[in-house]
Amino acid sequence: MADSPPSPSLGPVLPDGHTVQPALTTWQLLESMDFMALEFQMVISAIFIIYVGAHASLRRPPSAAPPNANKDKKRNKDGKDDHKEQFAPGFEASDALLFPLMAGVVLVGLYYLIKWLQDPAILNTILRWYMSITGVVGTGTFLGNATQVLLSFIFPDHWVDNKGNVWDIDARYRTQTGHTEGQEVQITKDPVSKRTPFPGFASSLPLSSRLRKSLFTIRHFLMEDWSLQLNIWGMGQETIPFKLTTLIGCGLGIVLQGSYLYTGNNMLANIIGLAVCYMAFMYMSVTSFPIGSLVLAGLFVYDIIMVFYTPFMVSVATQLDVPIKLTYKTANRSSMLGLGDIVIPGIFICLALRFDLWKHYQRKITKEETVLTTVSGSKEGQGGDIQEITTTEKVFREVKAPFVDPRGQWGNHFWTTSWRNLILGNSSLKSATEGAFPKIYFRATMMGYLLGLLVTIGILLVFKRGQPALLYLVPGVLGSVYLTGWWRGEISDLFKYTENGDLDTKDVVIEVDGDGKPIEVDSKSVEDKADVGEKPKSAVDDKKDDEKRGEEDEAYEVFTFSITAPREEVISKKD
Repeated sequence: MADSPPSPSLGPVLPDGHTVQPALTTWQLLESMDFMALEFQMVISAIFIIYVGAHASLRRPPSAAPPNANKDKKRNKDGKDDHKEQFAPGFEASDALLFPLMAGVVLVGLYYLIKWLQDPAILNTILRWYMSITGVVGTGTFLGNATQVLLSFIFPDHWVDNKGNVWDIDARYRTQTGHTEGQEVQITKDPVSKRTPFPGFASSLPLSSRLRKSLFTIRHFLMEDWSLQLNIWGMGQETIPFKLTTLIGCGLGIVLQGSYLYTGNNMLANIIGLAVCYMAFMYMSVTSFPIGSLVLAGLFVYDIIMVFYTPFMVSVATQLDVPIKLTYKTANRSSMLGLGDIVIPGIFICLALRFDLWKHYQRKITKEETVLTTVSGSKEGQGGDIQEITTTEKVFREVKAPFVDPRGQWGNHFWTTSWRNLILGNSSLKSATEGAFPKIYFRATMMGYLLGLLVTIGILLVFKRGQPALLYLVPGVLGSVYLTGWWRGEISDLFKYTENGDLDTKDVVIEVDGDGKPIEVDSKSVEDKADVGEKPKSAVDDKKDDEKRGEEDEAYEVFTFSITAPREEVISKKD
């Protein structure tokens, strides 16, 4: 974090390029309203984007039931699960060590390139166009998700009327069914009274059949997932799910990015920078708390060296006019915060929130007694028949609770909650409250980050020079999470949790002692453990495999690109 002097007059120049203004005291700075406004905007912007980005980064934790264990799973034409979420590729231990070194090389290279060019205008133009691609994707993702939240208020899945009746919007029948919470008995004698996709009084609007059909179709295409499939020979096939609102957001992002390139407006640069942070939170992960601690510790040392002992950081940050920092200005002052000071601690805070979700579902795991039958061998029976030898044992398995996605529930929560309970979060709909979970570590790390920012501003006031924000943010974030873990006796869980997929197993088989405590854990599911032998392929199977390979040898796809719209399943019903 750096801050410019409060008046145009210059003080003595420090070796690292900072200027100081000894004329104003700390109290005079505090009395300056523009200074307080700048720092307030800075803090609110950083806290807001981390909070929103952390919740957008939520996904099914390893302690919740995998999607292919759900009864309502959907599969595509290839038999693959459309709802299976892949864990985001994250940092490894080697990345934690190399990241500060690579950042240093890039920073030093930019510093000497600016000195060689003597005018950063050319470099600014190149970097602006380069960052425009990331900016369009980032703003498209952010604006698309924001639009999706707004649409959830217009097209909720459920809503509650004044009598306490719950109404479910059924897109298949293009109607609404009402019932009391916990019961599936339809309460209305006139099933055609509510035939629109809207909640409240708009549910009974007297619209024509054609208009109602169009509204449900619009709702379907806006709310359901689309898929983009790209197949390049030699590079594999990639399927990316997205929503139509994301494309709309990208269109707005192009307009926003073009306006910034044309005008260079500082506020547009801040919006683009915040959107890039938001996208980073969604697609970056530090994998585990030890690796995240290494990343933060490495950049902690990097920030100190580059700000206090070299001119590289401040010189590059002040001369490059690209959306890699948040800059807030008034007539006499300016203050800036690098995006790295938001993203690096932010992805660790996102990890803390996902850890809270993992702990929430871990507490929901139950032990279920089951009979396990395994094939231990075979023997020749009477008449020459081969008979399998089976063994039966009574075991317990850990059954994970089904995952309820907490994302996208804003509209359902609003329309199923009274005004009195809206702030408290006490929804009258059970499915709307199942997505809520305690956010202990998330709140702790957010408080640590806020405390670090406030300390940075305080040190800035005392020494009247730019400060490396990570110097105070890293101890605040790391200290808060480990102190919370120590206080709650969950340090071992902090080191156990990982997002590399090792914990993402099916319902596991366990053996327990006389007291019911697990003594052995088998990561195989009951079905997998029962099927211990692999049946040999028959001659017919081998022939089919040869025919399939022959067909693949005759022709192959070199390049394919397709966008698939979600299929609308409608059960026709007379109006």
